[in-house]
Amino acid sequence: MALASFTVPSTYRTTLNVMAVSSEPSGAIGPGSKRGGQFLRLLTGVQNASALVFSVFLTVHLASPLAAAVGGIKLAGKTMLIGRDLYLPLEPILIYAPLALHLSASITKRAYLTLRTRRLPALTIHLITGYLLIPFLLPHIVSHRLVPQTPSPPISSLSPSEFGLEFVAYSLYTRPITSFFAYLGLVGLAVPHAVLGSMKIVSWIRRLRAGTEPVGVQETPRRTAAGIPKGRRRSAGWLLFGLLDVVLVGLVRLYWEGAHVSGFMARRYEEVFAKTARLGFGLR
Repeated sequence: MALASFTVPSTYRTTLNVMAVSSEPSGAIGPGSKRGGQFLRLLTGVQNASALVFSVFLTVHLASPLAAAVGGIKLAGKTMLIGRDLYLPLEPILIYAPLALHLSASITKRAYLTLRTRRLPALTIHLITGYLLIPFLLPHIVSHRLVPQTPSPPISSLSPSEFGLEFVAYSLYTRPITSFFAYLGLVGLAVPHAVLGSMKIVSWIRRLRAGTEPVGVQETPRRTAAGIPKGRRRSAGWLLFGLLDVVLVGLVRLYWEGAHVSGFMARRYEEVFAKTARLGFGLR
């Protein structure tokens, strides 16, 4: 009986020799079957397309802390309001839907390939930053988007103008250790994950246009474990280092502004922290 070779992505570092598609049981979706290949291509497409959509929001959102390093809370606040005008009307489409699709497709793909190969994926920078980002991202969404919309007092549905960089400044001033760790950790994980992911997506798009897209995400042997050439990874490292420096300067400038938050707004902000902690997503 003929054999067909199926190459699993390099993160699994293995090649399966599977029976020809014609020998697969009816309805099978193993990696050697036609349906299995289509399933993995679908997951890869959802994973990459959702990441592209979410990157639009991420780029706009990162502009505020970068602006804080240059012009303090005033310039950062104006930058954030402009950005919110762009993405808030499409928040479910630009943020929640692509984020949910990206996580679901990524986890499903890893679980499916792990099940088929019976090997855990190699720990690459792209993979590690992605999984470590989850415990930083979820509390951030809860504390900065969901809880502030609570209609009951004292929060009383904080508006975008009320819940801006002043909350970040107050958080940094009253909870410096946890807040600096949370914000720097969020940026420090999101940026390399996004940069490395964008490089892989560019390669994926080129393969699609050339009609050579393999099953799953396939890397060449000359590439690193993360699937990215060393030169590009080095450039990404310098980019991350520079961005973190600028963000740190912006956070320090915001820290000093936290002392000027009014007592009325401070009480509302404190209730945001308290409710977030009660939900299990933060420390009061």
